Amino acid sequence: NHGTAKPLDLFEDPFPRLLFLPPNLLGVFNYRPELYTCRLSLDRLGFSCNTVLEAEDVWAEQVRPLSKPRPKAKFRSEAGFLSLSLAPCSSVILRLAVVGP
Repeated sequence: NHGTAKPLDLFEDPFPRLLFLPPNLLGVFNYRPELYTCRLSLDRLGFSCNTVLEAEDVWAEQVRPLSKPRPKAKFRSEAGFLSLSLAPCSSVILRLAVVGP
């Protein structure tokens, strides 16, 4: 059983941009021709507010700290939030891992 991804931004946009498959996969989709940014509370992902995360880009098969993202996507975990920034008309699937409290 692989489970079902749940939209984290249901009814905020015609199509969900944030899909979470517990316990650790996050899909971020930008369907628009402009930069997409958001701030997501870590508790919405099931993590405590002081958790430090690392993300593996599933499609690129590269592990990187959230402070060193790939050029089209930027992700940062701080103060109980995951800050996301995604280039126009792009997407990323992240496998999240706890690396600190």
